[in-house]
Amino acid sequence: MTLKDQILKNKVIKKIKKFMKIIIIGAYPPPIGGITVHVKRLFDALRDKGHQVEVFDFGGKPSPQKPVEVLSTFPAILKGLFSSKWNKQEDSLLHVHVSAMGKFRWIGPILITIFRNYPKVITIHSGSFIKNIEKTLISGYVRWLLGTFDQIITVSKEQKDYLLNWGIPDEKIEIIPAFISQKPNSEVLPGSVETILKEKEVLVLTSGYLTPLYNYDVLISAIEKLPADKFGFIFAVYHQYDPEYERKIIARLSYLENVMLLRDLTPEVYLQVVNNCQIYVRATLRDGDSVAIREALQMGKTVFASDVVQRPAACQLFSAQDPGSLLNLFQKGQLQSPSPEAAGRPAGIEPILNVYLKARAYFQSKR
Repeated sequence: MTLKDQILKNKVIKKIKKFMKIIIIGAYPPPIGGITVHVKRLFDALRDKGHQVEVFDFGGKPSPQKPVEVLSTFPAILKGLFSSKWNKQEDSLLHVHVSAMGKFRWIGPILITIFRNYPKVITIHSGSFIKNIEKTLISGYVRWLLGTFDQIITVSKEQKDYLLNWGIPDEKIEIIPAFISQKPNSEVLPGSVETILKEKEVLVLTSGYLTPLYNYDVLISAIEKLPADKFGFIFAVYHQYDPEYERKIIARLSYLENVMLLRDLTPEVYLQVVNNCQIYVRATLRDGDSVAIREALQMGKTVFASDVVQRPAACQLFSAQDPGSLLNLFQKGQLQSPSPEAAGRPAGIEPILNVYLKARAYFQSKR
């Protein structure tokens, strides 16, 4: 942070109250997956620290599991937007969470207009962001859209470098993994998991959508060559399913006796499954900063991950296109608990709160 940034930040800290009102725009569970888990944990962590938080869950569905501060119906969101426009609190801030800018690039200008008097932060979560933007003819428009924010959070160095090449100033971009830790609780494991735990020496987990991006074929090809009496495999899938790809994967798994498929686990049960595995595998063809990897590393698990993006130092890497390189990791048998340094564990939500302060400082400097 430059001296100017620090001076502005100190001025803002003196002006604002101890607690802020933070408006989050992003998906909230259910359903589980994608951005939703991060938004929920951020919501909980901010409230635990005394901040007032409201979530505009565009595209979400009402659920008794959602707090009253999570607005998921069109009338509630419309009322919330109207209230935010005309009844802005002194220490309010907007934090937008997007995947690959697919929907937000169309609704963004409306929201920016409504929240023009708010400091604004945006987090880009998806590893598909760069590829999706490069396929379109509107990169200049997206560059302008991102430029309206006071701070941008990316989840990987690749994303940040891409934005720097666009000419977005370095001081407006922070790299923060989209991971806020949560401890497993005493939720009961599915009976099938308890059975395979007793039968197998090594339990391996992979997780994600049932879509081609997750590249399960490379893992299945490795499974077919590993001793079934030693290894057990769990595929925990959720939320998004590509029908054709799903049929293909289910067909391949049906021939394997040491594999089970679990669908739409709650976050609590999923964490229990992670806690009982020895290895987590991430074979994706593209990625951001995988929350699932951070989760597994934090819980002391060995992680095998495709080399398509920079991974935490503790990960053992393999080629996403080569089942042989993944098989080689299994055959080496290097099961080891990562050190906190190698796992790259983030320090709670403090980095995000620091970004909020920087956003307020930049916002104040423009007025």
